[in-house]
Amino acid sequence: MKTKNNIEETIRKKLSFTASAELHDRMLDEVLDTQEKSKKTKSAAFTPRIGRIIMKSPITKLAAAAAVIIVVVTIGVDQFSTNGSAIAWGNVAARAAKVDFVHFYELKCDQNGLEAISEGWHAHGKTMKLNTLGSTSYDDGQIEQEYDRHNVRTGKGRSELADGRTFFEVMSKDLLSTDNDQFNQQKPINVGGDFLVYRFEPSEEQRDWLKGTSVTVGRNSLLPVQIKTYYDAFYGKGYELVIFDYEEAEKPAEFFEPPTAREAPHGKSRIVLDGKEVTMEIKDAPGIKEAVVRLHDKYDGPSDGLPGYWRERYAAEGGPVYKLDVVFITKEGYRSETNDLIILWPNEGMRCGVGDYNWPDGKYRNIVFTPVLRPTYKENEFTVEISCWLRTKE
Repeated sequence: MKTKNNIEETIRKKLSFTASAELHDRMLDEVLDTQEKSKKTKSAAFTPRIGRIIMKSPITKLAAAAAVIIVVVTIGVDQFSTNGSAIAWGNVAARAAKVDFVHFYELKCDQNGLEAISEGWHAHGKTMKLNTLGSTSYDDGQIEQEYDRHNVRTGKGRSELADGRTFFEVMSKDLLSTDNDQFNQQKPINVGGDFLVYRFEPSEEQRDWLKGTSVTVGRNSLLPVQIKTYYDAFYGKGYELVIFDYEEAEKPAEFFEPPTAREAPHGKSRIVLDGKEVTMEIKDAPGIKEAVVRLHDKYDGPSDGLPGYWRERYAAEGGPVYKLDVVFITKEGYRSETNDLIILWPNEGMRCGVGDYNWPDGKYRNIVFTPVLRPTYKENEFTVEISCWLRTKE
């Protein structure tokens, strides 16, 4: 713990503000006096003194701000060890819970190298993400919705924030929860000049695929800089990385609102349920010439009659649903494999994809697409709309 003289010297060197010498000395005396008294009590009891120091001193706003900075510096010196090794994880979680805005990136690294997954922003209790595949998600704290590049909604579900969880609790898989007693006394495993690193082991249920999580935080701010999750699953070893950026200016409230107008699809055709396949022309989608579609197998029964992936949504929304098969033909005349795993609700988009290295020339092509099924005035007749984008690699 620092002595009174050392703290006074630190404050005088680090901070300055415009005020009279008498006011400067009076404020400094009050802070140092409070610091001395705090040694005789628990550190938590010192926090309410900040407001009392400011309120009882008739000072300008500038001097008040400086007083707050001084008190915060004093708390930092007094409460924590100078090498950072005694800063418990609970302090980090409490600090993260107060963050109002953050910009972040999600990345993945495996045997194929480093890949960007999304870029996102969180503010006003809402989160917006831009996915590298072209989709955008909007989370208002109650409902999360996903849209494709034409602003067609391709997904809707309950927000992970809906139960009162904070943004950092969700991003850290609840490691940054102030209620997480298991980690409140966790100490950093590595202390550097600028950062503290905390390491967490997976639970019993996760150990088959998850190998651990490390969180790097700023040594002075105690805010998370990155969260790194190591895995060893059936698809290989690697890690997922979330990087937090506090420098970018906060986005306005309207930035987090979902789109209200959508663009026209790349292709559209009439189709009959359980009829023949239909070939539709694709326009303004570079590299893609046509799509071949077939609609069949209307289902309006109990949810357990559907594949597991669809049961929960069907149980909540009901039916009927329809099965759609889609094949794409490229400008070179190559035919994709058939995506026959598509189940559609009327007037609802679905994010889908087909392709990889399985084309006749062996080159990589992946087509991301959104099919929408719209009823017509005729029974068992529909309009199928498709928006699609071709992804290639050099």
